[in-house]
Amino acid sequence: SANQLTITPNPINNSGGITIRTGTSNDGNIFFSDATSGTAEYAGYIKYEHSNDALIFGSASVERLRINSSGNALFGGAAVSQTNRQLVVGSNSEANLAIETHNTSASETANIRFYRSRGTAASPTTLVDNDVISNLLFYGYDGTDYAHAAAMIRVECDGTVAGNQMPGAISFYTNSGTTSATERLRIASDGYVTIDSSSNSMQPGAAVNIISDKNVETGIDDMANYHLVLKNPQNDTGEAIGLAFGITDTVTKVGAAIIHERDAAGSQGSMKFLTR
Repeated sequence: SANQLTITPNPINNSGGITIRTGTSNDGNIFFSDATSGTAEYAGYIKYEHSNDALIFGSASVERLRINSSGNALFGGAAVSQTNRQLVVGSNSEANLAIETHNTSASETANIRFYRSRGTAASPTTLVDNDVISNLLFYGYDGTDYAHAAAMIRVECDGTVAGNQMPGAISFYTNSGTTSATERLRIASDGYVTIDSSSNSMQPGAAVNIISDKNVETGIDDMANYHLVLKNPQNDTGEAIGLAFGITDTVTKVGAAIIHERDAAGSQGSMKFLTR
């Protein structure tokens, strides 16, 4: 039990409380101790720093959580560098964020959910086409700061929003060594895929689009010059690689095919065109 110190309001059905009042540049503290000297005197603690309006929670005599004056929750103490984010998990070894679900139901999952609207939380309004819903951004320290993303995954509204209808597209960005990341692959709301590594922004509209400034005439023997490469890594004569075509509702049915079969060393071989 913990009844050595009890504070009871009068009358008892009123709210009760404790006030720790210090100067504007001092701290208010509650310490949990199992010793009379050393760091064990504050093995656990709650501290309020009036100088910067931060609330701090510590265990094993080390700061674990800081809620700063902006309301940002910073886990990791001195290992946190991005203090302007609403939730930060920092570590000088390995930082991990775990989301667990334990249930026998197949529909119960561990999730990260992103929500976006126009307006406010109290009065949300509908998104419109091209509104960005969420970003996953990946940063590395470049010797100056963390200002430029190395890569990004973006989800945006891709079409007309209506009741119970939220069309979306997902895009993958990489940074080639500049100050910004560039869209490389996009899956549109209709499922069409565009892979784009060119200097021109194009959306041709086919089911799969591969857009590149590559010119195969610069070296036909170099795979790096081609827009699409199909490769079999088995270095043996008699191996083959192919491209299949089918207009059927049967999963394994092939109506036509183009096959390259290796006949000799150096990927020399024949090209076969097959139809049924």
